[in-house]
Amino acid sequence: MRLLRGFALAILIAALLPAGASALGRAQRIKGAGTHPLEEGVKSTSVAIAPDGTPWFGLETRNGKGPELARVTAGKLSFVSLGPGTNYSSTTSLRFDAAGNLWFIRDGAVQRRSPDGTVTELDLPGGSPATSLAFDAEGNVWFARWGGQDPPSIGRSTPAGSVTEWPLPTDTGYPTVAVGPDGAIWFTEPEANEIGRITASGEIAQFPLGAGVEPRQIVAGPDGAIWFAENGVRHKHRLADRIGRLATDGAVTQFPIPFGGGTEALTVDPRGFIWFTTDEGEISSISTAGVLGARGCAEYCGGLLQDIRVGPTGALWLAVGTPFCLGCGGGSDLIAENEGTQVLKIPAGALRPAAFEELPAEEQPAPTARTLRPYGVNGTEAVLNGFINPHGLPATYRFKWGKTKAYGHLAPDEAPEMPVSPSDEGEEIEEVVWGLCPRTTYHFEIVAYGPGGRTLGGDRTFRTSASEHPPKKCPKR
Repeated sequence: MRLLRGFALAILIAALLPAGASALGRAQRIKGAGTHPLEEGVKSTSVAIAPDGTPWFGLETRNGKGPELARVTAGKLSFVSLGPGTNYSSTTSLRFDAAGNLWFIRDGAVQRRSPDGTVTELDLPGGSPATSLAFDAEGNVWFARWGGQDPPSIGRSTPAGSVTEWPLPTDTGYPTVAVGPDGAIWFTEPEANEIGRITASGEIAQFPLGAGVEPRQIVAGPDGAIWFAENGVRHKHRLADRIGRLATDGAVTQFPIPFGGGTEALTVDPRGFIWFTTDEGEISSISTAGVLGARGCAEYCGGLLQDIRVGPTGALWLAVGTPFCLGCGGGSDLIAENEGTQVLKIPAGALRPAAFEELPAEEQPAPTARTLRPYGVNGTEAVLNGFINPHGLPATYRFKWGKTKAYGHLAPDEAPEMPVSPSDEGEEIEEVVWGLCPRTTYHFEIVAYGPGGRTLGGDRTFRTSASEHPPKKCPKR
């Protein structure tokens, strides 16, 4: 985590916090995050969700060796090779079209993999490598090109394969494209500190963002505006860790992010807010009013979270790379490779989203509950144990216990339910039960209740020991 020094700077950050935001404290380790490590030299670059809900990942590999794609099915990571590639083969900007074809950019070329595995390449005229893809409502594939000898451009290919390109009036830097809420194509121009817009007829408009604002990923927000991540560079202590919003009339709003070292990847949650990642390996969310949700790191803060998508069950899927420095301190330009990379899943509800209180009750996450191993078990007493994470929402709990899975008893028995602190990290819960019969097997389960619903922790059992003074109700043994 980047340290911010100086009292004056702390005051500045506090003044710049968006309405409703708070100093969110340390990033928590997200419980339940699952990882699928990749072998050395393979980098995960991007992620897309197939129509059947399967997450697919783009890969970068060394020495022309595949695979170039990966997917997770039934909890297992498998790979797809596209054949021989270049020395550093890279597959990025994965997108599925309405027919289930997977489009991507491979070593600068736009390619498509059909559901039967056939790979074809879009026939583009000579020019710069493609950098980003998007689909409009008519099924046209749009792409940005930059990095060669030709000027940067925005292009379109119709479903019939007819290609049209429009050169951009300024040098953009690495552009990304997205379909806007108005149906036009919007694109970033990081080196020009602008976002551009192009219509189906090729009319281009440019919207200045201000000096030093270098937009990264771009998405159409749930509020009819364009949202973009920023590079997080600081100039003379000026805070630049932000998420930006650009209205279709050109009005720019900046929401400072009081953590991380720049924002990187964005994706819209169907519930009406935006998930984002930071250069410090953190994941968080922001509402359209600028309210921040809880933040966390999957395993440790510091991984390079390159892309993020929401799956059909609400889980988050991320393409992750860990920066590894080669030749640091040698006096020459820094050479960086990405080692120890992985793909990552964050379970639904594991991280409290932005402005959860604005969501309808049926869309608020249910609490997480797990029944844990009891302790202190003797002939007549036991301490029931469980874990609850309410995800920042008010929640209550109960233990059910008895000699069968029908239970029949509650703990505590003096109140309908007991409250749980509305934290984002969760806590262990324990309750003592007594008057048990010796040498008897008991079942128990913790149950959590919240605005998002009820969660059962799962049944567990324990067996009491012998006792010289059993309760009178117990049968003699």
